[in-house]
Amino acid sequence: MQNKDLGEIQNWESMVFRPIQYLGVKLRTLELIIKYIENASSSHHTIWDIFTGTSVVAQALARTGYNLIASDAMEYSVVFASALLGVERNEDIDISAIFSRISANR
Repeated sequence: MQNKDLGEIQNWESMVFRPIQYLGVKLRTLELIIKYIENASSSHHTIWDIFTGTSVVAQALARTGYNLIASDAMEYSVVFASALLGVERNEDIDISAIFSRISANR
């Protein structure tokens, strides 16, 4: 997955995939969350997304170059995060193309 500079990102919604449409999803606050983390950190470190939920924050952080630890009490959230963040993924697969096709069909 190619890292993106915060200044290059125009549309956060097209950058992440939401497997479930939660009311509390942090999609609308992603830019603020990423800016806060970038201001608090001098370099890209490992971030722990302790309540990953739909994993949109973890996905955005991964796309901007952070290493992630994503966890949640709900097992399905862990499964979503593992799949969407590419845990143990075969790097020969172009996941960006798959996400583009999924997003186009929303």
